[in-house]
Formats: sequence, structure tokens, C-alpha cells
Amino acid sequence: MIQRIQTIYLLLVALFCGLSYFIFPKLTQTIFDSLLIENMVISYLTLAFMVSMLTVFLFKNRKLQLRCNKLNLLIHSIFLAGLIYLMSQDQLEGETFKWFVLPIISIISILMASRSINKDEELIRSVDRLR
Repeated sequence: MIQRIQTIYLLLVALFCGLSYFIFPKLTQTIFDSLLIENMVISYLTLAFMVSMLTVFLFKNRKLQLRCNKLNLLIHSIFLAGLIYLMSQDQLEGETFKWFVLPIISIISILMASRSINKDEELIRSVDRLR
């Protein structure tokens, strides 16, 4: 349902995840094989994109939509924590700051979408009470 604001937020997350692999510079590791970090980034982006798109189409089941948002929030938080850990160990080379922007913007968008879904749920409950 495109007219709901949470759909716009979730589509923004999906768009960021879908395009960031092509826009942002590749991450390379100094110690381990760089193929490992590239596979981690690809799997993170694919999983976050798929969960965001699934959440968009679950507009009829708001409780399941909130659970999917929590899962998506967990995915982005784990990736952000992994980036911070690798950065603190000086294992990443290149422009890693651009990769920090993606999970932060996504987390903010997901939290705003969750807030909007909660408002919809409260509105539905208030209308049910009046019947």
C-alpha cells in the first residue's frame, strides 16, 4: 500500500540497500581475504533488501510487519557493529565512512516506519473500541 508513510520509509531502505553496492566503494581487508568481506556485504545488502520488501507487502498484518522491522533493525545493527569492530582492529582499508552511513540511515528509517505502524495499530484499536 503505497499511500502509507511507512511504505515510503521501507522502500527507501530497500532502495539504499539495492543501490549502495554499486555506488559505494568496495571494502577491502588488510589481514584476511577480501572476498570474505565482499561476501559479507553482499549477503547483508541482499538480506536487508529482501526483508524490507517483504515488510512492504505485509501491510495487512501489522504485528508481523513490526516483527519484520525488528529483524531488519537487527540485521542493520549487526552490520554496523561488525563495521565498527573491523574498523577498531584496523582491518579495513579504503573509504569505510560511506558504509557507516547506510546502516544509520536505514535504522532511522526503520524506526520511523515502526512508529507509523504503531500509530496505525492504535488507530485501528480505537475504532474497534467504538463499535
